[in-house]
Amino acid sequence: MPKSIITTWLLFLALVGAMMVAACGSSGEPEEVTFDLRIADRAIAGFESGLEVKQDDIVTFNITSDEPTSFHLHGYDHELELAPDVTESFAFTANAAGSFPITVHVGTGSGGEGHHETAVAKDHHELKMGTLLDMTVSVETKLDGDSAVNLKITTEGFTFAPERVNGPHMDGEGHAHVYVDGVKINRIYGPYYHLGGLTPGERSIRITLNANSHEQYARGGQPVEATTTVVIPGEAKEIADHEASASEPTEIDLGRLIVLPR
Repeated sequence: MPKSIITTWLLFLALVGAMMVAACGSSGEPEEVTFDLRIADRAIAGFESGLEVKQDDIVTFNITSDEPTSFHLHGYDHELELAPDVTESFAFTANAAGSFPITVHVGTGSGGEGHHETAVAKDHHELKMGTLLDMTVSVETKLDGDSAVNLKITTEGFTFAPERVNGPHMDGEGHAHVYVDGVKINRIYGPYYHLGGLTPGERSIRITLNANSHEQYARGGQPVEATTTVVIPGEAKEIADHEASASEPTEIDLGRLIVLPR
């Protein structure tokens, strides 16, 4: 075979190989993705199919609302309090694949850690932690006065790390969330917690374990959590429907953030 033909073939194969390497490299590198979201009439136009990114992408949300509301990306547990026509932003690394609900809580008022949040059943995803399959949590309660209980939270395979909240995920550490009757009340940073302001009647208390980066821990596809029931003394007050709708936050589903495996 003539030397010129051999040389041509070698150059062609080298070019094809370089193109394949470049293609693989470009598809495998995390990207920076920004979503500019405008919430109007309690919906986001063009959001029906969800927001889609790839695992490890750096994602930025810029969010504006036409009314006071609390924006919540479940699973990653990012929350923002929104004033009308004021853009707020947050950024994070999409390090966990899955489908994560995006909701707003209308009627919450100005925010802060103590604002109440309606719980969503899928507010968790399984973290890839390998050796931490024995993580467990249990909770004991003791009445304290007429409207409060003291909680004792016992864990295995988990360490409270309040100094690293909002930091990167580290296997087996983080904080807890406490819910009363399905409503998130607060974060818990240690094994003991005083839970006050409970109304008379039978109250359901749920404790979840969450990573530093706020994702809820799960094992075998099930959230690591504990639930117990307490009876608060006194006459339970029935709230009329119109009173409840005026005082309780309303949760509205806006869609989902879909994180595809890379």
